[in-house]
Amino acid sequence: MEAGYLELMPLIQSTWSLGGSHLVVTQNGRLLQNYYYRYPAQIMGDFLTIQPGTSIVELSGDRTDLIATSASKVYLNEVYFSSSTGSGYLSFIRDGYSDGFGPFDLNVLRFNNNGTVGFNGNTIGTLRLNAGKAYRFEAGTTTDIGTLEVMASCAQPVTIQSTTPNNPARWTIGGNVALSYLNVQGIEVNGGTITADMSSDLGSNSGWQFTNLAATTLFG
Repeated sequence: MEAGYLELMPLIQSTWSLGGSHLVVTQNGRLLQNYYYRYPAQIMGDFLTIQPGTSIVELSGDRTDLIATSASKVYLNEVYFSSSTGSGYLSFIRDGYSDGFGPFDLNVLRFNNNGTVGFNGNTIGTLRLNAGKAYRFEAGTTTDIGTLEVMASCAQPVTIQSTTPNNPARWTIGGNVALSYLNVQGIEVNGGTITADMSSDLGSNSGWQFTNLAATTLFG
């Protein structure tokens, strides 16, 4: 199923049963004439019971957002930012255009492009990051991550950083992890240690063990 926008905000108790569906949201976020930012996909969980099944919610734009617009956690199976260019944003506030965000609980969060994860209290079963891309996590927030899959290489390292270099974002992980070819700045790890081989420690990190340090440049 394909839709330009996804706006799921019921005002009475409702159920959304996704089963094995694959929903593609095609539009980018954009600033309207009244200075209201229109998010391509927004879900309000206060009156919504989601049965995620094995579904995929794909956002195919190159500047696209998925937000939860209430304090209740929103449960989905897989969220996939599929464009090979641009950036995808999960619950990241756009210059004050919304302040009523909430967290997600996702079995899988997969980025093909650059990405930003905002808000405090997101839970991600498996986080998949693509080679040669840059990822930001909102300063001061905590994200629970079960499994990290980072497709980095010597030719295409992956950059992971806080949105504010001297104010770390926190990860709680499910045990020790071994990764390679990363540039890391402002990420505090709890629940285990991440060993990063052939990687660059760009400062304000904890819970990491950098081996065979590589010299590289931080991407903005």
